[in-house]
Amino acid sequence: MQEPACRPGRAGSFEVAMRIVIYYFTGTGNSLAAAKKIAAVLGGCEIVPIASLANTPGPSLRRPAGSGPSARSTSPGSRRW
Repeated sequence: MQEPACRPGRAGSFEVAMRIVIYYFTGTGNSLAAAKKIAAVLGGCEIVPIASLANTPGPSLRRPAGSGPSARSTSPGSRRW
């Protein structure tokens, strides 16, 4: 049996059961340490490394080649000094 999404709270109010997931990306371990501290304060969190999602199905956030602003753009304000 699945737990209900809402359960009665005090004085007729309802508490909403939410799942908290903290996604992190780290190369040195600093972000993982921060994610663990946040999870400890919030309690009951799932910690997921973003790198583990690299080959999962879903929409891509990458732009197709040639669809974004070019690094060699010569328009005003685009020069990097």
